[in-house]
Amino acid sequence: MLNSDFIVADLGVYNPLSDPVSFNAGWLFNDNSYQNWFTFLSQLNKEYKLPIMLYQVSGGALPTSKISSITDQDTPYNTLPNYIFGNYCPDAGTPYLSSDILHNTEMPEIYLDFKGVTLENFLKNNTGKMTNNYDWTLPHLDTLKDIGVFAICWGGSAGTWQMPGVSPYFLENGQSTKWIKGSDWLNQNVTAYRNAATVSK
Repeated sequence: MLNSDFIVADLGVYNPLSDPVSFNAGWLFNDNSYQNWFTFLSQLNKEYKLPIMLYQVSGGALPTSKISSITDQDTPYNTLPNYIFGNYCPDAGTPYLSSDILHNTEMPEIYLDFKGVTLENFLKNNTGKMTNNYDWTLPHLDTLKDIGVFAICWGGSAGTWQMPGVSPYFLENGQSTKWIKGSDWLNQNVTAYRNAATVSK
C-alpha cells in the first residue's frame, strides 16, 4: 500500500509535431495512444485507491495555423490539450498541418502497428473501430475524471508562458526579450472550463 495522498503521473514534455527527435522517439500520441495511457492510469487508481495528478504535461497544442515542417523547435506543438478539451479548430477535426506533411510523412518503426502509416491516418485512427475518421473535437475531460484524475499541471518545455497557442504573448525563440502575440488557445479553454462551473468536485 502506498503511503501517499495521491499519485503523480508525468507523461513528459515532448512536442513531437515541432521536434523531429521527439517525433522519431515515439512521443506523438493519437487516440489509440491516449486510450492506452488512460487505461494505465485507471489501473493505478483502482490498484492503489488514490487520485491522480497529471504533472508537467506539455501545453503545446495542435497548430492553429498551417505549418509545413516538423522542425520548428521554438514552437511547441503536441496533441494532448486538444485531446482533453476536444474543440480543435479550424479544420473540422483534422490537424491543421500542410497536406505535404500529412500525406508524405510516414510513421517510424517505433510506432509499432502504425509503422509506415501516413501521419494523417495515424492522427485520424479511431481506436476500437480501426477506421481513419477520429474526430479531434471530442472531449475527454469526463474520462479523466472517471479514472481518478483530479488535476492537470500544464508545463515543461519552454514553459507555458512562452508557448504560442497557450499564452496571449510568448517570447520569440523562448529566449529573447521580444514578445509575440500568441493565440491564447490553452488559456482560453482552461478559463472556459472553469467559468462553465463543470470542474470536478
